[in-house]
Amino acid sequence: MDLDRDGAVDLLTGSFQPGDVLLFRGRKAEDGGGFEPPHALVDRHGEVLRVGRASWPQAVDWDRDGDLDLVLGNMYGALFLARNRSSGAKLELEPPVELTVAGQPVKFDETNAAPLLADWDQDGALDLLLGLSSGRVLFFRNTTTSGESVLAAPRELVAPAPPGVTGTLPRSGLRARVAVVDWNQDGRSDLLVGEYAPRDGEARELDEGEREQLAAAMRASLSVAEERGRLESDELLKWLRVRGLSIDDGPAHYENFLLDFKGLPATRALDDRLLELAATQRRLSATNIDRGYVWVYLRAPKDSQPAEPPR
Repeated sequence: MDLDRDGAVDLLTGSFQPGDVLLFRGRKAEDGGGFEPPHALVDRHGEVLRVGRASWPQAVDWDRDGDLDLVLGNMYGALFLARNRSSGAKLELEPPVELTVAGQPVKFDETNAAPLLADWDQDGALDLLLGLSSGRVLFFRNTTTSGESVLAAPRELVAPAPPGVTGTLPRSGLRARVAVVDWNQDGRSDLLVGEYAPRDGEARELDEGEREQLAAAMRASLSVAEERGRLESDELLKWLRVRGLSIDDGPAHYENFLLDFKGLPATRALDDRLLELAATQRRLSATNIDRGYVWVYLRAPKDSQPAEPPR
């Protein structure tokens, strides 16, 4: 992907919190190759391009005007579009707006919206595929092959993972992340799905003293978390008041507030205490093993049928 159209391949990634979109500009071979240090993208007004935590960007020529726009997902199950108004190498991104289908914002109750733009039905237009926290994968067909992309209502390609997924089921698990490729080289697009499927390790045998220590750490964690919540609520009201914003403005500015809130001495002290208590609980509890696989869903013989079982 050459986002700035300077002839070198760039690297684009989202981030967890506050969700900045980071660009690693590529260097041409004659300049030594590799990538420059990352910097957060800004819109044409100089504001940091931010749609919420756990941002997931995809660069695509959404309106077919010759430059790359950004489609972005976030942790809250919403999708956004940041149009690129540039006619040259310099990026001129509009502030992100909600991506819509039939006039309605694309927003899901579940989390971790991860968009991919690819020609799934192989009609020459880039469609939207969307992975979600439940493991679902949705297909939004692009109904036009010229001008502004127009998405149809979604179809489900992969169903949600069943409750209690442990990574041992014969299908993909949670937090679906998708890619499209002709895996078996039969001329048709297949689906790759990355997953998150943690499992518990073996629990320790605790003596009476350790059991009490674990229970005390759990009680203390709850108490400290409640104290932190009260502090955050109070500081948010102050933060909004200083900036002349109302309570209703809170959600739109929450991630920016958190950047300031985390730097307060009182917040740092509470966070340090929570980390200490979490370390005690990890030491005395069953190990949580973070794991996952990449699954291949081969295209079925007929497009009207579901994909073949993954492997």
